[in-house]
Amino acid sequence: MGRQDRSAPRVAAPGQPDSRPRLAALAINTADLLTSPDVERLTACGFPPCNRFLLRHGRRHWCSTRCDDRARATRTYARRTPTGDE
Repeated sequence: MGRQDRSAPRVAAPGQPDSRPRLAALAINTADLLTSPDVERLTACGFPPCNRFLLRHGRRHWCSTRCDDRARATRTYARRTPTGDE
C-alpha cells in the first residue's frame, strides 16, 4: 500500500474534481455579501420549517415557489379546518 498525503484535507472523492476553488469562491462571495449594504435585505425564509435565506425584494417572503406554495396551503388548511373551540 502506498502512503497517503495527509497534509491537506481531502475535499473530493478520488477521481473527482477538486472542490476547493468553488468553496473559496463561495467564501469570498459570502464575505462580500455580509459586508455590503445588501446585508439589510438578507432574511430567513418565511416558511417556518425551511432553513434557507434570501435577499428580499418587493413583497417576497419565501426562498422559492415551493415554500410559497406550502405556506399558502398551510394557511388555507388552517382556515378550512375547524379548531374545535366552537
